[in-house]
Amino acid sequence: MAWWDRVASPMRRVWAGVATRVGIRKSGLIRLRQEVSTCEYEDVRVLWELLTESQCRRRRRGG
Repeated sequence: MAWWDRVASPMRRVWAGVATRVGIRKSGLIRLRQEVSTCEYEDVRVLWELLTESQCRRRRRGG
């Protein structure tokens, strides 16, 4: 079954990428982002901005 794992794992990654781009998967981070943006509490949006800014900075630094 080792050959199956070598084939199935990359196929799952490819499918997840295609499904996300096409819009088949409407859950997870996309749904969370939408819920946060429509939230009426200011502190939730501020915390979300802090999280996304720190993640962007980390990506720019390369790690």
